[in-house]
Amino acid sequence: MTEKKQLKKQSKFSSKKNTNFFKPVKNVLKESSIFSFFKNLYYKYKVDLKKLDKFKLYENKVLQTNFFLICIILNFSLSIFLVSLISEKLISRTFYVRVSFSVLLVTILIGLFVLPYKMRNYGINLNRLKFNLVYGILISIITSGLAILLRMYLVEQNYLEYSFNPIPELDFFIYPISVFAQEEMSRGFLQNYFYSIYDKTNLNQFLSIFFSSLIFGMMHIPYGYAICLLSTFLSILLGYFYEQSRSILGVCIIHFFTGTALFYFSNISR
Repeated sequence: MTEKKQLKKQSKFSSKKNTNFFKPVKNVLKESSIFSFFKNLYYKYKVDLKKLDKFKLYENKVLQTNFFLICIILNFSLSIFLVSLISEKLISRTFYVRVSFSVLLVTILIGLFVLPYKMRNYGINLNRLKFNLVYGILISIITSGLAILLRMYLVEQNYLEYSFNPIPELDFFIYPISVFAQEEMSRGFLQNYFYSIYDKTNLNQFLSIFFSSLIFGMMHIPYGYAICLLSTFLSILLGYFYEQSRSILGVCIIHFFTGTALFYFSNISR
């Protein structure tokens, strides 16, 4: 009996040690002036969506409208300018992707601090985790297979830049961050915003998905109009998938594997 009690005490003691393992890290973060600065900045503009009156909701819609209009105008102006440079062969598609991705990521980071609601309201959450993981992977298998077939067809049509290459590109390692940035802008920001403007009907849901998908498709213009159109159709699928959980996790999984199957491990000079 005494041995059993000692073993129980030891197990309790070890479990307490395990739970306290991350305490020093948490304490360092709490005491860090940089961490507290960004934490205070983040919560400075945040409000509880359920506790807002009609006037405050209207104010927040105006704020979001101004922010998204500025983002869309700046990003599309930059994209048009860069595409014109690509057509003149002054820059490569690699340079276009890196610049537009950097601007998009900075825009999202600013939005997460400036916009009135918390990150979970913009799709950064673990809602319906099992649904997102299981169906995200299953749909990824289908879309990736279709992407590989399309890629094989493009190679047969002498678009040799799509031919398979076992060595991954440098951009592949930052592609997950790029996927997050694109999905957060398309789904977390724009689709949520378009849907919040009007009454929550099936028609308005379709319009919010359609308009955000158009913008998503336009991001892929440098790859040609066919890829741009296919990206728009894929985005509509992702939009309806997102509506099932209001989390960008599942759509990021589908986007990553489909994009990898179509664009990466290739000879594309982006």
